[in-house]
Amino acid sequence: MILLPLLATFVAQRLYLHLVRVQHIHAAGYLLHHLFTGTLIVIPSAFILAFGTRNRLLTFLAPAALGVGSAMILDELVYLVATKATDNDYISPLSF
Repeated sequence: MILLPLLATFVAQRLYLHLVRVQHIHAAGYLLHHLFTGTLIVIPSAFILAFGTRNRLLTFLAPAALGVGSAMILDELVYLVATKATDNDYISPLSF
């Protein structure tokens, strides 16, 4: 329930960046990397998994959300560690 959304999100992000192009999202003048978005998804889903819920829908969505958020964080961390962190590195063979 976590691994499949993680892999699907990771592959989708890489394919999107290679096939479409790099597009940055700015909010209030700040650049929002998917590291931040992934963190905002991971934290609530991890709390739901850690403490449980009575809502049946959340029981199924929390692991999927954890996978999606984790993939976003993993993708950005690999990019920052393995490359020089330029826009061209987003679409380099190494990042793929």
